Amino acid sequence: MEVAARKPPNDVLNAYDFDLFIWGSWTCTVPDTYVRQFWVTGNPPHALPQLFMTIGNCVPNTMPYWGLDKPIRGFIPGAAGAAELELLSGFPGEGIKMADLNDLGGVATMIFLVLENLSYLGKEYLEKKEE
Repeated sequence: MEVAARKPPNDVLNAYDFDLFIWGSWTCTVPDTYVRQFWVTGNPPHALPQLFMTIGNCVPNTMPYWGLDKPIRGFIPGAAGAAELELLSGFPGEGIKMADLNDLGGVATMIFLVLENLSYLGKEYLEKKEE
């Protein structure tokens, strides 16, 4: 990837040379690291806005840094967020497959709940009949 610095000398790139930082992480401690590295540090502070993607259970670690006046301006939270982005962009991929699997798991759970309730009600009905 070629990146051109905005100010001379053109061979030096640092956080001041970028307008946006886009990254992905599958560990929940990384948002803290990148916020410290690209928002708070530097003299003056870099204040580099960030977009990122992560697994769904890392969202609570991200929320303190998310907002228009905070380092993280937007993020894709897990498979559901990836599926939404794929549908919006018109390029279906792995995110939609994973979201479909999550939906299928929910359907199976509902089927088992209905069967469990039917068996419980059937048992109650049969026990009352025997008395």
